[in-house]
This record gives sequence, structure tokens and C-alpha cells, in this order.
Amino acid sequence: MAHGIIFWDMAGTLLARDRRSGKLLTMPGCRKALTELGRDFTLCVTTGDSAAGARLLLQQAGLLGHFAEVLGGLWAPAGKPYGEILAERDVQPDKCLAIGDRLDADLPSDTDRLVTVLVNQ
Repeated sequence: MAHGIIFWDMAGTLLARDRRSGKLLTMPGCRKALTELGRDFTLCVTTGDSAAGARLLLQQAGLLGHFAEVLGGLWAPAGKPYGEILAERDVQPDKCLAIGDRLDADLPSDTDRLVTVLVNQ
């Protein structure tokens, strides 16, 4: 049973494109990490892109089954609405984590109670 939520920004933390071929790739170690973390956390994708487009890319990469939800259209000047999402699900922020790759798009949030980790490629 999951005790908290890990929010994953999709591009740059889960998926990348090969610069030469344009082929969709998963980040190294991604599948193993998702499997292990999924034992103790509910995994959700948060993206500024559309949820439908994100689901399609995750399906093509073979990762969609790891995620309970794909939440799209979350870009806003004030940041991602993690606090609102957690309140709707009655989950405490201190049991959660957000993972992103962009300081301007993934760190700002409507709550200061959620830890965000930025992945630098």
C-alpha cells in the first residue's frame, strides 16, 4: 500500500530523445527505480504538456503501467499545483516528493511543504 505520492515531470526525468535518431529513450535506471519506488509510493506524472500526449509517450516507452495518474496541462507562472492535487487526494505533503529537471517549471509550486528534487542531465 502506498503511503505518499511521487510526482514525476516526464521530459528529462523519465524520457529523452536520441539527438541523432530522434528515437524515444528512457532514462538509465528508470524502469528499476519506478518498480522499486512504486512499492511504497503512488507514482504520478505531472507535465505542462497534455495528459493524452504524455500517456501516449509513456505507453510507447513502456512506462505507462507504473503510473496511477498522468496529470497534464500543469504549467503556470506560479508553478505546479502540487498542494491543490494533494489536498484533493487528502495526502500530506511531508509524505511526498516531486522530481523535475527545470528550475523555472518544476520547482515553483503552490505549497512550500513539498520537497522537489531537480535532476541535472
